[in-house]
Amino acid sequence: MITKKLFIVGKESEALFLAKNKITNPDDIICCFCVEAKIVLDSYQITNFFPTEFIKKKLDFNTLGIDNLNLLEKITYPILDFLHKKLGNEIRCHTLPNHFYLKNFLDTTTSTIILLEELFTVINPERIFAFSYNHIDYSDPTFSEQSSLYAILSTFFREKYAVHWFNTSKRVLDHKVFKQTLSEFKNNFVFPKMQNDSTLPNILLIDNRFDVQTITTFYKNNFNFTKFFPLSNKYFIFSDNKTINVTRIDKRNVDISSLITDILEKIQRFQIPVISYINQCIKSYFENYTLLSSKTNEKVKKYLYDNKISWVLLSSTRSSGYYDYILNVSRSMDIPIVSYQEGGGAGYWDYPTFNTDIKNSTYFLSYGIGVKNSPFIVQPEKVMDIGSIYLTQKFELIKNNSSNYAKNSNEIINIFVVLDNIKTGLYQHYPYNGGLFSIAYNKQIYLLDLIKKLQIQKVNFIIKTIPSRRKLYSKYVDNKTLFIETKPIHTICNQADGFIMESPTTVLMESMVANKPILLLAENSDNSVKLLPEAIELLKNSISLNFHQENFGEEIQNFIHSIQSQSLNPIENNLFVNDYILQKDTLSKLEHFLSSKGFLGQYGIGCSA
Repeated sequence: MITKKLFIVGKESEALFLAKNKITNPDDIICCFCVEAKIVLDSYQITNFFPTEFIKKKLDFNTLGIDNLNLLEKITYPILDFLHKKLGNEIRCHTLPNHFYLKNFLDTTTSTIILLEELFTVINPERIFAFSYNHIDYSDPTFSEQSSLYAILSTFFREKYAVHWFNTSKRVLDHKVFKQTLSEFKNNFVFPKMQNDSTLPNILLIDNRFDVQTITTFYKNNFNFTKFFPLSNKYFIFSDNKTINVTRIDKRNVDISSLITDILEKIQRFQIPVISYINQCIKSYFENYTLLSSKTNEKVKKYLYDNKISWVLLSSTRSSGYYDYILNVSRSMDIPIVSYQEGGGAGYWDYPTFNTDIKNSTYFLSYGIGVKNSPFIVQPEKVMDIGSIYLTQKFELIKNNSSNYAKNSNEIINIFVVLDNIKTGLYQHYPYNGGLFSIAYNKQIYLLDLIKKLQIQKVNFIIKTIPSRRKLYSKYVDNKTLFIETKPIHTICNQADGFIMESPTTVLMESMVANKPILLLAENSDNSVKLLPEAIELLKNSISLNFHQENFGEEIQNFIHSIQSQSLNPIENNLFVNDYILQKDTLSKLEHFLSSKGFLGQYGIGCSA
């Protein structure tokens, strides 16, 4: 009798373990929950599948994501009210729980349970093999999605199915190892050394992506910058090597477990026993990130005061609880929090989680008036339509190194196929909960397969990705008509006659700045990113759009023909660019904003303890 065996693989390293140890048979079913794992097994010619290849039932992850967003408000606010009454000023800094981080946890938990239930119903395995550690660690409820996969598997399915575990090595950070790690971090930490002038305002950075990074370089002679890192749940560290030990309140008199359980049971939406698991994780979240003692609060406050921090600068407030904690401490000291738009999507996507950035900021710097006018923005008065320093600089580089002209019919046309960045995790959490990254990857593969079948003459298709994702598409590269490129967009625009892309992300903005023909082949489904109708109308005037997969092939051929006679309007007349990407006077707008809010004065504002 042949036993049906199912192997659950959540990481690239686990796929490599299976391949090298040759412990599977041809009749076994290997199910990969991340794209990188599948690529490894494919390279070893081991048959494997994504879970959605077995499941025929439509799984609406976005609706689940919306429910989770609403669920969190019902969970977190009563807990905080309870804690405020119980502890008073002890947690006065903790006023805004980070919904987005907890939302990702709930999305991952609920989606994984539904996904596994459907998968096991279809396959009905007699034995399951998986990778895990010896216990479920609740110390960080927002642990990686792969760890969540195995925690859920061992929690909810171990009684119904025979689960056999491969216990891979896990480095435990004991006190000795942690001290060594901290020492290495301090010695090797590299941060742009800014001019240490006591007369200049000091800015605390929470991250340094896109425009935030550009500001730290552009204004290096105008501000002193320091950066915050939560190195572990025991220490905070700043880029000037100042370390703060984290202490917590005495939790013996603060039992929030029963409160969380009561709230969850009242709004239970599942027919599966998730309550105790989610209860334990969310309880741990509040104990780790919310119930820090007044001693830690005072140390952080002292650091901000002693260093005369004028304002906090970051690109996204949708981060972990410790970042959220620092923001709340800063807010309690009336130190302004300035959040700069993190690339594409704001304003022209149906993506209301951008409101998290706006709610948790004193000011939100956007790329254009389109964000402020978006129907999904709940506090438009906080939005400052400054423009993007990052994209303005890229525009200047592109403008000086590119030229537009009609292509001769005998010339080779270079089309860059710009693919959205597939992450190493399981789930893509936009716009609400877009499902597995493997779903997005399959859409990309569909597009590349289609291009390969078209066999269009005198056209070079160049797959544009990032260096770490080259391996995902290497099997398509023949270096004859299909190539691959990992350089940044602004450096390859001079070679491009046009761009084909499958997602309206930041790369759409960068490509539009190049003022080259663009074809956007975006899927219009429940689990895909939705463009606002107003944005679609503006886009139609400057790029080619198609939302119907069955027409993609014909649309690509029409796009190629149009390039030979393409005549583009000056970028200044592009209404989408004007509303969502570039401003003519970004630098002066930014400097006016900084001056009008007092951020350029000596020590700025909000520096009294």
